[in-house]
Amino acid sequence: MGKKKESKSNNLKKPIDSDDLAAYLQTSDIIDWQHPEILQLAHHLASPSQTTEEIAKACFEWVRDEIHHSCDYQMNPVTCRASDVLKYRTGYCFAKSHLLAALLRANQIPAGFCYQRLTIDDSPPSKLIYSKIPCTLHGLNAIFLPEIGWYRVDARGNKAGINSRFTPPQEQLAFEIKLPQEADFTNIFAEPLPVVVEVLQTAKTWEEVLVDLPDVSLEMWQQEHLVARAIDYRVRALTATDESILWMMLMYAAHESSVANVQSHPDLLHYVKDWGRAGDLGFMAIDEKPLGAAWLRLFPSDDRGFGYLGEDIPELAIAVLPDYRNRGIGTKLLMQIIAVAGEIFPAISLSVRAHSQAISLYERVGFVKVDGSEIVNRTGGGSFNMIYKYS
Repeated sequence: MGKKKESKSNNLKKPIDSDDLAAYLQTSDIIDWQHPEILQLAHHLASPSQTTEEIAKACFEWVRDEIHHSCDYQMNPVTCRASDVLKYRTGYCFAKSHLLAALLRANQIPAGFCYQRLTIDDSPPSKLIYSKIPCTLHGLNAIFLPEIGWYRVDARGNKAGINSRFTPPQEQLAFEIKLPQEADFTNIFAEPLPVVVEVLQTAKTWEEVLVDLPDVSLEMWQQEHLVARAIDYRVRALTATDESILWMMLMYAAHESSVANVQSHPDLLHYVKDWGRAGDLGFMAIDEKPLGAAWLRLFPSDDRGFGYLGEDIPELAIAVLPDYRNRGIGTKLLMQIIAVAGEIFPAISLSVRAHSQAISLYERVGFVKVDGSEIVNRTGGGSFNMIYKYS
C-alpha cells in the first residue's frame, strides 16, 4: 500500500459536547441535508407513523444497501459531499457516513461521526509484524435514539465476511478491533474529520484514495486529547454489603435531592432498608465507582411498594448516575435482571411516571401496562404499573 495520509495536529477538530444535540442536526458544506434530493429521499424513507428508531433503521439500510462502496465496486467518481454520494450512488465508508448523517438530520434525528483505526493488510495476525502494518481510519455513524442514547452503525456495505446490521441496543458493526495498533475511538463528532475530507476532495479516482487512505496515529489522538476514556465497566450481583450504594441509586430513581430525603420517606425507605433479605436480587454496573443499579424486592401485602402486584411478584427499581445515562448501561442492567429473575419469579412489576422517557425502553424489552393501575403519585403527577411476564 502507499503511504497513508496522517493528519497534522492543527488539522483535527475537537468533538463537540455530545449533550449539545443541536450540533448534530446542523447543515454544512459536506452534510448538506437541505439539498432537495436529500430531503426528498429522507421524507420517502420516513412516515408519520414510524418511530425514530424505525426511521433511523430505514435510512441506515438504504445507505448500506443502495450506495455502492467505491473500492468494493471500483467505482468513480470519488464522493465526499452528501448530495454527491446520493447523485452518483457511490462512496467510500466515510462518504457513505456523510449521506447517512444527512438523511437522519433531514428527519430531525441527531447524527454524528465516529471512527475506528483498522489495519489494511488481511494477512493472519500471527504472520504480521505489528509495527509495519499499514492502517487507515474507518468511518461510522452515531445516531441519537431517545430510548437508548447514542447508538453506532456502520453503513459501509455488507459482503462476504461483513454483516453490519441495525439491532439496538446491541451494536453490530462491520469490523472488530483485534490488533494492538487498531482502535475503536469513542468520540462522536458533529462534522467529519478534516483529514478525511481532504483525502476525498483531493483524490480523482477510487484507486488514488486506496493508496492514500486517511490515518491518524494513536499517539496523535492521545496528544490532541481526542480519545475519550471508554467506560470499561462490569456488571456484578448486588450483595448485602451494597446497601449504602443502593441508597444513592434510590435517590436518583426517586428524583430526590439527597439520600437523607429518601431515608426519611416511609414510602421509599422500604425499597432498600435491610438489603439482602430473602427475595432480594439485583445487579450493579461498576467502573472505578458504581455507575448504576437495578434491583428487585418482594413486598408483603401490608407493606406494598408503588408497583405492587402480588406477594410473589418482585418490584423493580433502576437508576443510572446522570453523567452516565444514554450509554446503554441501564438497558444492560435491565436485560441482565430480566434474564436471571425468570429462574425465580413468575413476573416482574414496576411503577413508572406517566411521562417518563423510560416507558419506551420498558415496552421494548417486554413490559406492558397494567390496565387500571393509574394513580396520582406522591409528587402530584400521574403514574401507572407495568409487568413483565415469563409465561
